Amino acid sequence: MMPELFDARVIGVAILVASRVAPLTVVVPWLALRDTPPALRAALLLVLTVALTPLGLSVAPALPESTFALAALALREGAIGLVFAIATAIPLIALDHAGRVIDAMRAPAMGSEITGAQGEATSPLGQLHLLLGTVIFLGLGGHRLVIAALGEGLVAVPPGAAIASVELAEVALGAARIVTHALTLAVALAAPAAIALIALEVLLGVASRLAPAVSAPIAFIPLRAAAGLAAVLLGLAVLVPHLPEPMRRAIDGAEILVRDLAP
Repeated sequence: MMPELFDARVIGVAILVASRVAPLTVVVPWLALRDTPPALRAALLLVLTVALTPLGLSVAPALPESTFALAALALREGAIGLVFAIATAIPLIALDHAGRVIDAMRAPAMGSEITGAQGEATSPLGQLHLLLGTVIFLGLGGHRLVIAALGEGLVAVPPGAAIASVELAEVALGAARIVTHALTLAVALAAPAAIALIALEVLLGVASRLAPAVSAPIAFIPLRAAAGLAAVLLGLAVLVPHLPEPMRRAIDGAEILVRDLAP
């Protein structure tokens, strides 16, 4: 017999499922970019909750009747969802930060800060890296893998179920491994442009010493911009074919982190 839509158990499980799903709509770039309106984030949360609640109902244990106990379980589910969301999104976050590092190096060299239309600090290369990584992620079907891993996590660690006492060191080691892979990716992306910009500054410094009359700083601004952009594009051309592997590794690592909490 199907449970009624507004049955207390259905509502309780839906709240716990929504708590685990909610971090995805905040942290994960491919699901909600930085400027996504809150209304769209809420709609995404509602759709995912409705889709995953039947699965949660099939595995969830009896829930406590106390509102405070249910709220505590919701907070715990939110923490599990946050770990999962960050682990799956960390390669894209690394791409974003690699672009920001390069822009931070370019801006002082060009004698000005990179600012947006409202005067806030922005990063064009960070946006480029993030959007490129998002396109690759979606093209590989990464969104389907993440949602499938989220569903498998609900089965392995049902919403509201007791969590086994696992060695926190193992969970921390798994999280550190994912972060290490993401940092390696960020360094690999930023290194070509950083090396090119440093080499260019050295060459321009030598040129200024040799010919101070024809080496006004303003004359080198287009050269700095072109060299930095060329280095970024060259680095992307070399590294883009290797991006799918860290993305898949991050999804697998996120699923393992959740499974480690299973009884």
